[in-house]
Amino acid sequence: MPCLARGFRSLGDVGEGLSSLRLFAFPAIRVPICREGALHELRSSALLGFSRDPGGCARPDLMAGRTSLTLAEGMTGMTENVFLNIKNKSMTITAEVDVPQSGANGAILVQGGRFGGWALYVKDGVPAYDYNFLGLQRFTIAATEPLAPGPSTIRFEFAYDGGGVGKGGTGTLFVNDQKVAEGRIERTQPMVFSADETADVGVDLATPVVETIGSEAESRFTGTIPKVTIEVEEAPKAR
Repeated sequence: MPCLARGFRSLGDVGEGLSSLRLFAFPAIRVPICREGALHELRSSALLGFSRDPGGCARPDLMAGRTSLTLAEGMTGMTENVFLNIKNKSMTITAEVDVPQSGANGAILVQGGRFGGWALYVKDGVPAYDYNFLGLQRFTIAATEPLAPGPSTIRFEFAYDGGGVGKGGTGTLFVNDQKVAEGRIERTQPMVFSADETADVGVDLATPVVETIGSEAESRFTGTIPKVTIEVEEAPKAR
């Protein structure tokens, strides 16, 4: 693999005092790293899987440069390297949903799982957003009234505090352009949610981000989701 920046060398090369390292989940992949003390850091991050490194060692990224992604119901199993990177920046999720007469329940858009991730969902007809910080701390921003039957647009805006990675921010939830909830998310994960959990529309596969809506068939949205758009905005640089 060619060097990308600052004298990168693949882990398969053992010259200049670098020992070889294989990522347990990707035994055939040669990963570019920095010479400047990055080997020790990558040994630790390897336990979390093949992840992005914010502002550090460059690596191939299918979503590089993209600031928006439009999805639809049925799009599931999206790993982090094929999904928009929402970490360390502001974001907006806009979901068009159709609520049945019996009311809606289930996942709209989720990423990650029990040990870290986030979810836009509906519980007993009430829209909400949860941020699950490493399975240790959870932040919930929820409306107080259920969605009316028929079409609705749910929008969640997260305004990142900036000033570095892993910071918090303010989340605001809207239904049909009316603000219905606001709250703080004090901590966010800076690098990776999971090596094997995915982003999913209309269901939460594998382990649940939100225990109260569950995962797999239990979490499937009971209405329809014609379109979900997620947009990101880079945070101001730390001074």
